[in-house]
Amino acid sequence: MNDPRATVNRSHPLRVLVVEDFEPDAVLVVRELERAGYAVEWRRVDDESSLRSALPAGPWDVLLCDYSLPGFDGLAALRVVHEAGLDVPFILISGTVGEDVAVDAMKAGAHDYIVKGHLGRLVPAVERELREARVRRERRVAEAALRESEERYRLIYDKSMDAILLTRPDGTILSANQAACRIFGRSEEELKRLGRSAIADQSDPTVPSASTLSSTPVAASIAQSTAVSVTTKSAIFPV
Repeated sequence: MNDPRATVNRSHPLRVLVVEDFEPDAVLVVRELERAGYAVEWRRVDDESSLRSALPAGPWDVLLCDYSLPGFDGLAALRVVHEAGLDVPFILISGTVGEDVAVDAMKAGAHDYIVKGHLGRLVPAVERELREARVRRERRVAEAALRESEERYRLIYDKSMDAILLTRPDGTILSANQAACRIFGRSEEELKRLGRSAIADQSDPTVPSASTLSSTPVAASIAQSTAVSVTTKSAIFPV
């Protein structure tokens, strides 16, 4: 996974959705980003309806929102973004509210709060949140890949015609698939009580010893706590 402190690439277009009823203020924040070297592609909306319409037109890299809008405010805009299921950096920008409101906004899920008179904080805040958003995306991808891998393993484990035992290096059986129960004529709980040594022919050279299992890459990769053995007929193989 990339280091969240890595430099943001400013050569790529930055897609910004600005929630602001006063266009000159929207232009100011966009120019602040452009001065930092960003090629900004932006759109301004000024009410809930236009925000809801604009969100699907993304993906947006960052959302900059004025806190006080006629009949609408930054917290309401934040709720709309959350309802849409989007994970996009959301930065409030305003000059009319106090620190207590800023704290409430952060608790509600805003990523930062910037006073209009201190726009020098804008670029660092945007770049930090772009990095953090990238880390979250990469984490989601990694977690999805892990879930897919686990599901594939589970299907193999459940549907295999061969007996599969999940064991510790000392021979303790942690789980057994249906084929193992059928082949050995025992329930899973019975196999757990018996242990690997009671059901495997220890003189068979294909049966791994405890010392062999504890030194396998599989066992080492999970802190030598478990190893998977596959049993076909009378042979056991570490995988």
